[in-house]
Amino acid sequence: MAIPKIYFDNTEGKWIAVNKKGNSGAICFGDCTSSSSGNCTGILPCGDTGVFGGGKNGNNLSTIDYITISTPGNAQNFGDLTVARYGLGATSNGTNDRGVFGGGYSYIIDYITISTPGNAKKFGNLSVAKYGLGATSNGTNDRGVFGGGYSNKNSMYSIEYITISTLGNAQDFGDLTVARYGLPATSNGTNDRGVFGGGNGGYPNTIDYITISTPGNAKNFGNMSVSRHSSAATSNGTNDRGVFGGGWNGNYLSVIDYITISIPGNAQNFGNLSVAKYGLAATSNGINDRGVFGGGYDEVSASNSDIIDYITISTLGNAQDFGDLTIARGDLLDAATSNA
Repeated sequence: MAIPKIYFDNTEGKWIAVNKKGNSGAICFGDCTSSSSGNCTGILPCGDTGVFGGGKNGNNLSTIDYITISTPGNAQNFGDLTVARYGLGATSNGTNDRGVFGGGYSYIIDYITISTPGNAKKFGNLSVAKYGLGATSNGTNDRGVFGGGYSNKNSMYSIEYITISTLGNAQDFGDLTVARYGLPATSNGTNDRGVFGGGNGGYPNTIDYITISTPGNAKNFGNMSVSRHSSAATSNGTNDRGVFGGGWNGNYLSVIDYITISIPGNAQNFGNLSVAKYGLAATSNGINDRGVFGGGYDEVSASNSDIIDYITISTLGNAQDFGDLTIARGDLLDAATSNA
C-alpha cells in the first residue's frame, strides 16, 4: 500500500489523502478520518480495494463489504447502499476511486469513494427499474455501462451509460445481440473494450462486445464454454485477459473460462472455483493480476455462501480460498468492483 500524502483542504474544511499507486503514477483521493504528524487513518489501499454490495440472505441486503485484494483474509464492513437490494451491477473509474452500483429491482444508481469506507450516496437513475444487469467501464477514461437485465417480466437488450465522475441519470448506449439477464460484464480497462457473457434467456452462451467510449449496438464476440447464467466476470485490465466463473444451467457450475478481450473468439477453460456456485460477484486489482469471486449460492450448502476465492488471472489453474464475506449471501450477481 502506498503511503498517502496529507493536506488540509480549506474549501472542504477537512484533511484529504492523496495516495499514489506504485510506479504507475495513478492517484487515489480519500477523506481522512483523522490526521496528525503526517499520519492518516480511514484510507484503504489505492488500486487494491475490492467492494461487494447488496445481495440476499432471506432479506434484501444493503451491506457493502471490502477487502484488500492482494492480501487474503475476511472481508470487513464498508457501509451500506442507499436501499437494500440484490441483483445489482457494479463498476468504477479505476484509480480515480469512484464505484457505482446500479439496479437491483430498482432504477437507483448509488456511488461510493472506494478508498473511504462509508455509506453510499445517490448518483442518479437508470432508465427503468431492473435486476440482473451486467456492468463494466473503461477505467480512468470514466465511462460506465450497464447492459441487459430483467424488467416488467421481460429480459432486456438495452445498454445504458454514465460518466462515473459526474452525477446524473444513465443514457441510451445501444443494444445487446440477445435480450438476457443474469449476465456478468468486464473490460480491458482504458483499452476500451467491454464484454458481456452468458445470461438467462434459454441459457445463452453468447459473449458480446462493445467499444465503451462509442455508443452503438454490441457485436458477437464468441461463446462461453458452457451455456449459463448468474456467473461472475473480471479481468486483469489492460493486460487483456477476462475470466468468467461459476453459474447455473440447471446445475451448479464451478467452471472458470477465460478470453483475450481484444481478440474475438470462444472462451477456453481456465480451471474451477473451490465450490460450484451461481449468483456470485467478481472483481480484481487490475494489472496486479489477482481476481476474486465472492458470495453466491453454493452446491455444498445448497444455500447462501460467504466464501471468497482468488485466482492469478494470467495463470491457468483452480481458485484458492481467500476468506469470507461478512455475511453469507446470494444474488450478488455483478455487484463487485475495485479501485484498480
